[in-house]
Amino acid sequence: MDDILTMRRSSAFPPADPRGFTLVEVMLASVVLVTIFLGALAALVHGFGMLDTARNTTLAAQIIQSEIEDLRLQPWTALNARPVDTAETLDLAHSIGSTLGAAELAELSQRFTVTRRFANVAGRTGLDADGTTTIPTFKRVTFTVAWTDYHHRSHTRSYETYLGYRGLSDYFAATHTPNTP
Repeated sequence: MDDILTMRRSSAFPPADPRGFTLVEVMLASVVLVTIFLGALAALVHGFGMLDTARNTTLAAQIIQSEIEDLRLQPWTALNARPVDTAETLDLAHSIGSTLGAAELAELSQRFTVTRRFANVAGRTGLDADGTTTIPTFKRVTFTVAWTDYHHRSHTRSYETYLGYRGLSDYFAATHTPNTP
């Protein structure tokens, strides 16, 4: 009976080879590790690409928000004098200002292109401040930012805002004049 138990135990669990792993076992383990590393590397590259896109989208939104705020502080006469239905390419140095160094500003100007287009809103006209001339009283402004990422893929984001006669821009210009002694 002892022989039967010994035989069953030895066939179910062969004794460990004192020489180590076979070449096939080592190659199989290497293939599994390389596959895991390549998958992790691909995920890492894809994640960095998504991070770059998110960073550039945020920067594009900040540039456009700055431009919109600049427009809202201008009087209506300056806004109404802008060309209608013509795309204007904006200078990023003006949008960003002097907060960046020359090298960073040159890199951003090379990477991003910002355009602005004014359009009169149909059916929105009124009289000017003198009450003598009919002028458009509502404008739609479309900003478009385009850039190319590190993988040479093009991205575009567009934003729209509306500006009105006697809106915030005219209110600010008319009510916030410097005090004179």
